[in-house]
Amino acid sequence: MFARNLQSISKFTRSYSTGPQQSSKGLYIGAKPNSAGALALFAGGYTLLNKDSSSGPLPASTSKSDRIENLQTPQVALTKENFTNLTLKNVKKYNHDSSIFEFELPGSSVSGLETAGLVVVKAADDSVKGDNGKPVIRPYTPISTGDTRGQIDFLIKKYDDGKFTPYIHSLKPGDQLAIKGPLQKFKWVPNTYEKIGLIAGGSGITPMTQLAETILNNPEDKTKVTLLFANKTPEDILLKETLDDWKKKYPEQFNVVYTIDKETPGWDGLVGYFTGDILKKNLPAPGSNGKTYVCGPPPMMKAISGNKTNKGAQGELTGILKELGYTEDQIFKY
Repeated sequence: MFARNLQSISKFTRSYSTGPQQSSKGLYIGAKPNSAGALALFAGGYTLLNKDSSSGPLPASTSKSDRIENLQTPQVALTKENFTNLTLKNVKKYNHDSSIFEFELPGSSVSGLETAGLVVVKAADDSVKGDNGKPVIRPYTPISTGDTRGQIDFLIKKYDDGKFTPYIHSLKPGDQLAIKGPLQKFKWVPNTYEKIGLIAGGSGITPMTQLAETILNNPEDKTKVTLLFANKTPEDILLKETLDDWKKKYPEQFNVVYTIDKETPGWDGLVGYFTGDILKKNLPAPGSNGKTYVCGPPPMMKAISGNKTNKGAQGELTGILKELGYTEDQIFKY
């Protein structure tokens, strides 16, 4: 379908579609259904096919006290002020370098996550430290919705040269992880924009699917969404089945364009990096009633929009989007 090659950006030493994060500001995750009995993703939110953790109706055999508890407003298990140690309940292999990590929340409590929100995590015993001797803290977007009861789930890609993901992948059921949040990037207001653009690289897909799902699941929200998604190989594309399903289900509202790093037999999408022409063709135009969101590894961010500051501020808009005439108020960097 997209047979043409894209212009390479040879000055980068690492593909912008993958790679470990270089600061505590930019690591995100995503997920796809791993098996028919494991997950039900984005069919109205992420819901584990497990009656104990589902936020849906309880079975008739559930005790009266449990049914009453389920009807009550659930407690939020996490806080923004302090880290909470959560116990790892289960690990499910996702693909060659990613796994789903399911952590227990007390009772039928929830994470309270809203769009666009995330949590930050660190080693429960502060054993993972950076070069400055301080605990390494990383932000993650859960794959479970904010109203999922009794657990919070992440899909995390392992970077062998990363500081934190090898640690998470070493955890076993019964181990703990310290989690704080949820933290709100911004609050999505339906129909604020006529169209939004989403540019994601690798594991930067999750905040984008969180936003797209919120829009598509709301019949009153008419915002059109175009996602540009870069990955190293077809096997690295997270959520592809879900994204393709959205494209079929909402053909007038949602579109996705994929690219991978190198030519691969059987691949009919784009190859290489997203160029100005591709961005111009697919994103809301400068000056229009639209907004574009960018999330990915630092080299990709540098090329597309410029990186955020080391303190997490949006920073100056540079890169291809600046060259195309966009202004800072039209772009949001995750």
